[in-house]
Amino acid sequence: MKNNPFELKIGKPVDIDWKEGSFLDFDQSSADPRFGHSTLDTERRPFQSRYFIIAVMAVLGIFVYRLSYLQIVSHERYLALAEGNRLREQMLLAPRGLIYDRNRQELVRNEPSFELVLTPLDLPRDENVKNLEIIDVSKFFGLEEEAVRQIVAGSSPESFFPITLKQSVEREKAIIFITQESSYPGFSIQNNPERFYIDGEKFSHIFGYTGKLTENEYDKLKSDGYLYNDILGKDGLEAQYEEFLRGVLGKRLVEVDAKGFVKNTFQQKDPKPGSNLHLNLDAELQRVLYDSLVSETQAHRATKAAAVAIDPKTGGILALVNIPSFDNNLFAKGISLDDYARLITDPNQPLFNRATSGTYPPGSTVKPLLAAAALQENVIKESTRIFDGGQIVVPNQYNPGITYVFHGWKRDGLGSMDVYSAIAMSSDIYFYTVGGGQENLNITGMGANRVADYFKKFFLGQTTGIDLPAEKAGLIPTPEWKSQRFAGNAVEEMWFLGDTYNMSIGQGFVLVSPLQLTVATAAIANGGKVMRPRFVSEITDRDGNLIKKFEPEILNSGFINPEYIEMAKRGMRQTITAGTARILESLPIAVAGKTGTSQFDGSDLRRTHAWFTSFAPYDDPKIVLTVLVEAGGEGSSAAVPVARDVYEWYAKNRM
Repeated sequence: MKNNPFELKIGKPVDIDWKEGSFLDFDQSSADPRFGHSTLDTERRPFQSRYFIIAVMAVLGIFVYRLSYLQIVSHERYLALAEGNRLREQMLLAPRGLIYDRNRQELVRNEPSFELVLTPLDLPRDENVKNLEIIDVSKFFGLEEEAVRQIVAGSSPESFFPITLKQSVEREKAIIFITQESSYPGFSIQNNPERFYIDGEKFSHIFGYTGKLTENEYDKLKSDGYLYNDILGKDGLEAQYEEFLRGVLGKRLVEVDAKGFVKNTFQQKDPKPGSNLHLNLDAELQRVLYDSLVSETQAHRATKAAAVAIDPKTGGILALVNIPSFDNNLFAKGISLDDYARLITDPNQPLFNRATSGTYPPGSTVKPLLAAAALQENVIKESTRIFDGGQIVVPNQYNPGITYVFHGWKRDGLGSMDVYSAIAMSSDIYFYTVGGGQENLNITGMGANRVADYFKKFFLGQTTGIDLPAEKAGLIPTPEWKSQRFAGNAVEEMWFLGDTYNMSIGQGFVLVSPLQLTVATAAIANGGKVMRPRFVSEITDRDGNLIKKFEPEILNSGFINPEYIEMAKRGMRQTITAGTARILESLPIAVAGKTGTSQFDGSDLRRTHAWFTSFAPYDDPKIVLTVLVEAGGEGSSAAVPVARDVYEWYAKNRM
């Protein structure tokens, strides 16, 4: 029969028989004659008696003083301690608000969970008994014994704040321990709500996760009513909307016995659940996009990717996916050190939100934006044609004998290009000329500052204000920026024509996030309005009453004539019908888009990111989709197939 792990191994007292204890019986006759009398002799001389009386009086005086101190000076303190041991106020954690998608599909909820907690005030004062408790409890729950000892040693013995030792305790173990709790004062099982993320891995970078407060977080937040053992949104929407999701703590006044066990409850105020978030997110679209992205990246041996889909009319985010991802339920349950170490040491960075915080050269995906801007600035007209012979030769401005060659992606050229075919076929030569000019064609180009200005008007290279934490701005370079960035280097700090050429095709120093490119493409799709991207559409209480509604917000508009926006749209449609993404022409929905292939490794120009940004339906856009596959090769071969899967599903299920 196995030993019960909750049987304390304390030995029985040993009885001392009369013979073994006979040394306590002192025989005066055995006194050492050298001392003249027994050490138990009560005979005293007068002066010795006087000293004895003085000593007794001193002891009595000390006793009276101490008693007076306890009764008068420290009365209130010890009374409070005594009452604290008898009556205790317990705080009740509030369930966090739920999260739903645009179709009222529940995506995040709370589930009951058992937690093993330690209450320092209730631990035995006897060190031996306490030590045996720690040994047994640690063994039963699979805890590191030394770690539990450190927690006990680091806590105040007068604290009645519970400290969580283990979350998500198995139900069977919790029940067994509850039946034995009276033998283990200081340790108990609590039933607290625990976050559960449905399909956690597919949504983790959106929702983020919750976790117990750290020491530093508690020090900062205790003045706001957070408890030592409280839950906090750590990332994603959980962190962004913490004040709404959190709810209001409840409390109750209970009577406890000497071991800290509740005997009676006198008053109780139930906790108020947090508010619910209703998202613009389409959960089914999110799942389709995730599955397609995983499948395609595996096919092309890419391991890192991101995709964003938004409603171009409102800015509402329909989907946002990152590859690789992680299961945020691990954090909600109290992630183990081993699992956390695996996540943070993974070279593919599964915790990193590439869609909002990753910045990359966008490549040719910016060409429709530049086309619209050049038309607006009258640098080109609809009728302007530029011959793409595969390269532009630029003489050195100081020594004409030295020349620089800027190649297009098709070395033998694409021929004569207008604005539509230049977008559709992604002519680098055309957009070199639009951005930086070409002297022999008498086209001055927009110049670096105007190119940068329009990119920024589309909200490239700056934060969009999405309702997620840690969004990164990226970079749209200018001559002034370069002179400051490379100050002190006479050559590097100069802005060259080649810098303008590179910026005009989304290369060089240009860095944007997949989210920013999606927002910019949406401005082409909707006729020229840059919309703020947002996940949450409204917040309600647990009864469905509206607390807050978020209206669509325009970040910028009116900076390009709608006629020129329409020309850029037409060029993106020709990308599908006669350009670099013709595999989408057979879809049951009319798509417009732009492929992009951007170099990112100066030591190996063959390594490229694969991009595709698009919208559909062409005549009345309802979805804008951007796909990035890191180091995925050509946009047409790595990113476009993901879009094809999504649009096929969208045409069948959302049209």
